[in-house]
Amino acid sequence: MLIPPEDSADFLRHYKELLTLVAGAPLNGTNDWADARDTLIEQWEDFKSRDSIASNPLYPVVPFAVHGKFYFLKRYKKYCAMQHIDSGKFYAVHSLTTPLEEMMPEYCLIEACLYPFRGVILCDGLVRGYNVALGKNMVAEIREAFTTAKRNGALIHEITVPASDEPAAKAEKESPARTRPLTVCELSKERLRNLEKIPAAELAAFINHMADGNETIAQFAEMFLKRDNPQELASELRGMIDEIANTSDFIDYYASDGVARQLDDILDVIERDLIPSDPTVALYTLHDFIQSDTAVMENADDSNGSIGMTYHRACQLLGTASIAADKPKLAEEIFFDLYEGDDYGTRSRLIDEAPSIFSEDSLQQLIQEWRERTAKEDPKAYGGIGHRLARIAKSIGNPELYEEASLRGQPVNEAPFVALDVAKVYLTCGKPEIALSKIPAEHTCPHHSTRSDLLIEIHEALGNTEAVATEYWKRFEQSASFESARHYLDNIPPSERDEASKRMRSVVLEGNFSPLTKATYFARTRDLATAADIIENNADRIEGEYSASLLDFAKPLGKQYPLALSILYRANLNPILDQGSSKYYRHAARYARKLETLAKRITDWKNVTPHQTYWLGIEQKHKRKRRFWEEYNSLAN
Repeated sequence: MLIPPEDSADFLRHYKELLTLVAGAPLNGTNDWADARDTLIEQWEDFKSRDSIASNPLYPVVPFAVHGKFYFLKRYKKYCAMQHIDSGKFYAVHSLTTPLEEMMPEYCLIEACLYPFRGVILCDGLVRGYNVALGKNMVAEIREAFTTAKRNGALIHEITVPASDEPAAKAEKESPARTRPLTVCELSKERLRNLEKIPAAELAAFINHMADGNETIAQFAEMFLKRDNPQELASELRGMIDEIANTSDFIDYYASDGVARQLDDILDVIERDLIPSDPTVALYTLHDFIQSDTAVMENADDSNGSIGMTYHRACQLLGTASIAADKPKLAEEIFFDLYEGDDYGTRSRLIDEAPSIFSEDSLQQLIQEWRERTAKEDPKAYGGIGHRLARIAKSIGNPELYEEASLRGQPVNEAPFVALDVAKVYLTCGKPEIALSKIPAEHTCPHHSTRSDLLIEIHEALGNTEAVATEYWKRFEQSASFESARHYLDNIPPSERDEASKRMRSVVLEGNFSPLTKATYFARTRDLATAADIIENNADRIEGEYSASLLDFAKPLGKQYPLALSILYRANLNPILDQGSSKYYRHAARYARKLETLAKRITDWKNVTPHQTYWLGIEQKHKRKRRFWEEYNSLAN
């Protein structure tokens, strides 16, 4: 969701002033601005005392910026959801001038910066993408974590900036008041404040009137009235569970979110009203809820996972109810009754809740039984009791038990992927030395990226900067990645960086990397001449492998190297038209107009087809794509 135009104009004006001061020189292109932003955040302690910085109206918000790597989830009705990787926190983010969902695909890894600004959380638009595909399991985990955060009120809609006596704070306060849309959080708080002012009798009459005309409201009104009678409330909830489970109508993809919402509403009542008043009754009710999963899942298209997430939440609430009831035997009986019937993977969270469900003695007894059963299983088989035992070990922070259940005596080089999981658990539990000993040899491990990431984490925990640098150098030699180069330079002495940069240049130029990879590296290191030369001499190959992420890094090419930038715009335009991707025609039209502008400045086309000939081909090949031409003509000067 975009912020109001007047707010975005204010932010951009002050932000550009701030970043220009940081850079100490004019900035060109997204990459320059992003580098200045990174410098501002990372060296804030050095900059904040400067008068020119302190007088900027954005001065008060910079210390509260959230900067780094994020998972961009997707656009929701009133915000875009993003997860900060380092903290794990989820943010409801607003866009500046271009909707974030148009800048990147759903569920991707990005580098960005969020600021508190006039009551919302704002992304500054200086987004760097990573060529990393998130797997289905990771996407499911992120989506589930987001749903849990949202349900628990942990989705952050605003960042509070404390009052300050600094001049910048005063300037911001004294600026003319502007009307802006209220955030979701603000609307909810304002509604509650207004409802609290209404006399109880009037509010009761209104709720009753709404209940007369809406069956769902009537049901929840009845449950609200029964919140002091746990047995009656539980009976009402079971009726709602049965109604959903026994429906004869198939729940298609488009209806699944609505059903998930109904199930979540039931869990809200259990969590809010039933567990605090009678956790034992809540245990019985949650048992019935979780047991309905088979009937519901058999009759639903849950491709987006929203229904399955409600059952994961129910498993978590079973642990909460067990603790509230002082871990009774009933909770253990329910656990055993449910965990064997997990036909759809909706009950897997029960294992994670075992420490909350079982008493200490019972848990140790369960662990011992499962250890004996695990010893009889095939160590290379996935799943089974060993897999469940490993999950319990992880949930109680016992890396030795996790290793026993996961590796089952296998050498780390014979089970490299499992060994990486074991190393990660040791590291998480504060044992980096042991974690390092569990890393499989490089030649035995096909999961190079995962292994490298984990090695870096371990060496950082051990304070071994030299080993961290060595690992980043290996990654750079394999990928020619600018990020790996930057991290390598950060981990070596400043006196060695110039020589290291020269070696990196040779590695990229002489390495067996694609032209796109080479051009991206040099564009990001601001060696535009080399980037342009690579692009111009490999026009056909660039088009065949083009990635939109290079365009932002390469825009500064337009001033001195318009031919190189034209090649990139063509490479982005052609696939959109060839594939008939109508939702991207607006971007294609913009690229086409850019090509016209650049063509006027190109005097030597070298081996590249001149613009006039190229454009005649576009007109002939795509003349029937009416929507594209409408977009194109709408951009005419």
